[in-house]
Amino acid sequence: MRHIIRILSAPLFAVIALANIQLAYGQSIEQRPVVLRLNGPITATTQLNVLRRLNQQPTNSEILPASLIVLLNSAGGDGEAAMAIGRALRQHHAHVFVVGRCDSACVFILAGGVVRAGVPGALGVHAGRLTQTNAQGHITREIDARQNLNDSFRLTDFNSQVRRYLKEMGIGQGLLDVMLAHPTQSVYRLSPQEITHFGLYGVDAEYLNQYVTLYNKAFENLPIHSNILTPRILSAPVKCRREIGNDTAFVLCYQHVIQNRPAQ
Repeated sequence: MRHIIRILSAPLFAVIALANIQLAYGQSIEQRPVVLRLNGPITATTQLNVLRRLNQQPTNSEILPASLIVLLNSAGGDGEAAMAIGRALRQHHAHVFVVGRCDSACVFILAGGVVRAGVPGALGVHAGRLTQTNAQGHITREIDARQNLNDSFRLTDFNSQVRRYLKEMGIGQGLLDVMLAHPTQSVYRLSPQEITHFGLYGVDAEYLNQYVTLYNKAFENLPIHSNILTPRILSAPVKCRREIGNDTAFVLCYQHVIQNRPAQ
């Protein structure tokens, strides 16, 4: 057993599913999007498995609709592991979509995407806490940080890490204040206005410029401006909701959405 910082709402089983997708119009294996699904609690093992897989995946931002698509459905888990995953996803230009729930530490993974979007009412936050967990990520004991000075320092340090991480990812600093304002026994569901205000759903500005250039290069007969392409990108989780269960179908739907084409 070890003491770790956790932000967890429900005990689910962790599943990491990976798939290489060959789109209908044909691509070499180097040009195929990769879909990574993160379901269940986020643990140190989740971090290890994700980083190991990403190390095998070349960083390639020249693929449409994306080189790496991450689909999230998690009630939370190890906050430090989630931030490590988020940083790795940012390096790989991940398009991160919430397709179920994304509570607590899951929000840190979402923040790592250069593209971030999700279904309505999916994001929940609360203050962090110290717990003792087993290898499966299930909490075996709550630790009251008020009873031990070292534990209190650890929780304070974690909150400082979160503040730095959110700033690094370009997420509004007020998000941590909202988290700290809500007790760990309950999850505060972020409103659409708060999600927009904090930038949890959005597209990294620098990446967006690159993406628009890539789009216009690929579809020379359909030049587009960022203010038109951005809403299309962010609408994908809702417009492709029926295809969420199938990786290939979801990627094809996403492709159609950014081109403003009807689903086939």
